[in-house]
Amino acid sequence: MSGGGLDIPAPDPTGSESDTLANQEVKNWPNYDEISSAKRHNQVLVHKTIGYLIPAALVVAFLCFLAMCLVYVWHLLSRPCWRWLAPAELQNIHSIIFSSVVGGAIALIAKTYFADEKDKAN
Repeated sequence: MSGGGLDIPAPDPTGSESDTLANQEVKNWPNYDEISSAKRHNQVLVHKTIGYLIPAALVVAFLCFLAMCLVYVWHLLSRPCWRWLAPAELQNIHSIIFSSVVGGAIALIAKTYFADEKDKAN
């Protein structure tokens, strides 16, 4: 596997000092705990970041869905002079809402059907 565009040379079977990557590994072996700690720290930071981004994206998506529903209902109930969307645009919103509801229902059914037994107990 190559990292950073460097080609990894084949190991030297004679054991000579020309195997520079092996030499670097031997030199850095005392720092293994420090490197492992930094790697774990980076993984925790990634998980924390994703832990904030996914809920935030879900909230934004829900707010957009709610806004589309409100606009759609407004256009159904309001006077024609208060409407600003063309019938084709309103039909697009209807399609988006319908597909979102059906997709959410399918996801809930799939989650219920495919949930592990230990998840169902909780």
